[in-house]
Amino acid sequence: SVQQKWRVLTVRRYGIRPGLLIHDAKNQLYLLRFDPQGRLEMSTGAEMIGSRIFHALGYLVGEHHLVYFDRAQLVADAEGEDINAVGRSEPLDEENIDLFLERVPRDPGKGYRAVAISVGKGVQKFLGPYQFYGTRSDDPNDIVSHEHRRDLRGLHAISAWLANDWINAVQTMDVLVEEKGVPSIRHAWADFSTMLSDRFGIAGGDPERVVVRDLVQPFHGRARVDQRWQPEVRQQIEFVR
Repeated sequence: SVQQKWRVLTVRRYGIRPGLLIHDAKNQLYLLRFDPQGRLEMSTGAEMIGSRIFHALGYLVGEHHLVYFDRAQLVADAEGEDINAVGRSEPLDEENIDLFLERVPRDPGKGYRAVAISVGKGVQKFLGPYQFYGTRSDDPNDIVSHEHRRDLRGLHAISAWLANDWINAVQTMDVLVEEKGVPSIRHAWADFSTMLSDRFGIAGGDPERVVVRDLVQPFHGRARVDQRWQPEVRQQIEFVR
């Protein structure tokens, strides 16, 4: 709810996944993720679409909510932290929040746009990224090597369809959950921002290199391209033939 203030617990301005960790009025934890500067709706749109498709396919996914808010909505928690450029934690103040928001786009009519990702019900602890091979030594139920699991083998086809050409363990999170009093480790998917050909940062931060073909091809069989890049695309098509 935007009726009451959100307390900012962590500000992370640097790294490949900048964002804010907040508590709402009900003490619910949320991770706020934003779009790259100057590219409103790009990464947040990919997050909203990708999370719903993966949930429909049976993957464990946290709840993703699209939110708009103003600067006055955020207040620094007394015990909050700011993660600096070398990964060290420093005491959080209001200026750290201001500096973070200077680096994200703002909708003139609605305010700052973000995806609020909530921790799933029953989650007791975060255990780190999902290893794409072998098994977990601390999980007696993990008896099948991960590279042979259907959820990972099927990921190749799903990612090809969704143009997720940056499959990485950083996009995942192993969590300890409790269901009906029984604890277990589940493999969750936590990041969808690079799907649907969201290549900002991967192509050197140059959005002009992303052609229309890349955006529509996952959902349309025929290529449609930006006229400026047609010669290059034609060469690629001829090479494939």
